Amino acid sequence: MFSISKKMRRVLLAVIAATITLSPAAVSIAAQPVDRTQALVAAASAQFQLSFRMRPAEGQLRQEQLRAAVAAWRAAPRNEFNDERLRNWLREAIRASMPGSRAALPAIPNFGGESPQAPQVTDPPPVAPPEPTPTVGPEDPSPDSEDPFRDDPADLQETK
Repeated sequence: MFSISKKMRRVLLAVIAATITLSPAAVSIAAQPVDRTQALVAAASAQFQLSFRMRPAEGQLRQEQLRAAVAAWRAAPRNEFNDERLRNWLREAIRASMPGSRAALPAIPNFGGESPQAPQVTDPPPVAPPEPTPTVGPEDPSPDSEDPFRDDPADLQETK
């Protein structure tokens, strides 16, 4: 009949076990694309809760800003450009919410299709140049200000 050695059975059993074990994972990965945007939204929400657990009002404010950003994204046309804008905003929001950070969340991006306008930056008020400080010149030597080293023994010795 059909005869398989003990070693061959073990190898065959290992191959079959590996195939059975890895097949469902491979099918699920191929069947469902990874939704990075949703994962980032969940990560940002968790980061707000973790970082601001001692300051719940700030954590709640950031959660509301997160909901507003997601609502604006959902109301906008679906395209890769808007998806990338939201993902970038979420990454920046997570960075701004690291423990110990007091940075404000970035502004919610404009998902309307056109590029966001640069924030209006006003020029700082002109600063007057500092007034020059008067220079102090050498004063006339007074008779009281003689040479402090006048009695230096090194000066009294003759040079050879």
